[in-house]
Amino acid sequence: MRNIFCKDQNEQLLYSVTESWAPFFSYSRSFGPGKMYLNIDIGGGTSDILAFKDGNPELTTSFRFAGDNLYDDGLNVTQFKDNGILKKYQEIGRSMFDQGKNLIKHNIINYIMSQPNLRSADLMMFFLTQKEMVEKLKLDSDMQLIFLLHHAALFYHTAQIIKMKGCELPEKIGVSGNGAKLLEITNRDLNINKPNGLKKLVEKIFQHVYELSKKPSIDLEIKDNPKMLQLKVVLLDYKQYPESLCRY
Repeated sequence: MRNIFCKDQNEQLLYSVTESWAPFFSYSRSFGPGKMYLNIDIGGGTSDILAFKDGNPELTTSFRFAGDNLYDDGLNVTQFKDNGILKKYQEIGRSMFDQGKNLIKHNIINYIMSQPNLRSADLMMFFLTQKEMVEKLKLDSDMQLIFLLHHAALFYHTAQIIKMKGCELPEKIGVSGNGAKLLEITNRDLNINKPNGLKKLVEKIFQHVYELSKKPSIDLEIKDNPKMLQLKVVLLDYKQYPESLCRY
């Protein structure tokens, strides 16, 4: 640890790796030279795009369309927590975690709802960390359609951006961030590459944007929390990074 973090002696060993870059370096060596890798870090307010080829960065950018767009309170500044999805699920959540089942979670819901500085998105993000609520969402056909449209818009815009910037078609797409939790709900399966799942949707979108006659093969992978990935990158594999990372 001292060899990496000792400020007075080894500051030259420190590399600057942003959250959106961390997922790429967490991949195994099997994702080798010559292949195009794309990571989409779906946060609350923005989605960050990172494209690599042959281990070198080709594009990094972001746009303001991400997970919280589904749960915003909109332009209604006089009434907080007015999101339609939240209205549908707050009572379901309360009953699911009532005092007889889980007092702590029940109190968390009440606290978020009572605080004027907390938003609809804060409660929905809490719900998405609860296995019981995730299973409930997977069975809701109305929500499935909303999530599907959201994912389609995000991947379509991403495909447009990387094509416009002259990037090749990616062979693998990693998805990270809080917004990535919705992918498994929409897919209804932990296997994100299952037949007729989100993989097929993403491949169809990229086929359309890149004007291909044949549907390409693109593998998807949901990555861990990007902050945790940064820690893994520093502790496990920092010596592999080219010095150009500090200057890019």
